[in-house]
Amino acid sequence: MAMALQAAYTERLVSALRNLRPELDDEHAEMIVRAVFLLVNGAVSLGPATRFSEQRMRALLGSMAGACLEVPA
Repeated sequence: MAMALQAAYTERLVSALRNLRPELDDEHAEMIVRAVFLLVNGAVSLGPATRFSEQRMRALLGSMAGACLEVPA
């Protein structure tokens, strides 16, 4: 069940990214989406190991995810 949900939201995010970046094919868009997942999940797993405030972590992850997605602001 969890795998099906993950596949469904990955598809939705790939579709959304392709709407913003029509030059990407499905495979390229999916790789970008998965890279952002890895970035965010990796940072979340740091949890208490980081001394960043929630606000600072949110800003950092937001800018890093935006750079990965390369979407206009």
